[in-house]
Amino acid sequence: MMNGRSHMIIGTAASLLLLPKMGYEVNLLTSTAAALGSLIPDIDHPRALINQKLLFKKNKEGKTIFYCTGGGILLYKGFESFSKSMIFLGVLLILIGLSKHRTFTHSLGGVLGISYCIFFLFNKQMIMDNITYATIIGVISHLVCDFFTKEGIELFYPLSKKKYSFPFTITTGSMAESAINLIFIFIIFNETILK
Repeated sequence: MMNGRSHMIIGTAASLLLLPKMGYEVNLLTSTAAALGSLIPDIDHPRALINQKLLFKKNKEGKTIFYCTGGGILLYKGFESFSKSMIFLGVLLILIGLSKHRTFTHSLGGVLGISYCIFFLFNKQMIMDNITYATIIGVISHLVCDFFTKEGIELFYPLSKKKYSFPFTITTGSMAESAINLIFIFIIFNETILK
């Protein structure tokens, strides 16, 4: 498992490299969106950075109650207003509430579901495309990072519980993680200051 700081650094660097290739402008907002997006897949863990701000009880039960309650409310409102997107978001929150760490939110299905919700929520609020894509780049970068850890990711969960990881892995807090962070900090510096 990489720490939140590493995910944010790599997510930010990935957005700075990829957004221009997609024809979008990069700025402080897109970098912030990518950094925050890189934290989203860990919302399945009660001690994740985002959950430290959201949860009243920072344990497994608190996470389950918070996300399942929010999902239940959205399901009710979605069925009441015939909103497919609200129903989808409600189901997604319930799945997050019930899933263990590195299962649903670290799978292809989870990333597609999260990306759909980001598109839906951001477009509804008329948030610019470059911010939407930066957030999604951050989400995807998280999975790529966790693919390089010993724990790996259950890419095809719930169809398969097989964990996938790169043959050469890194450990949280190791010198390898620090070296990778320095490389990506240099990329950020190069893409923002030196350009």
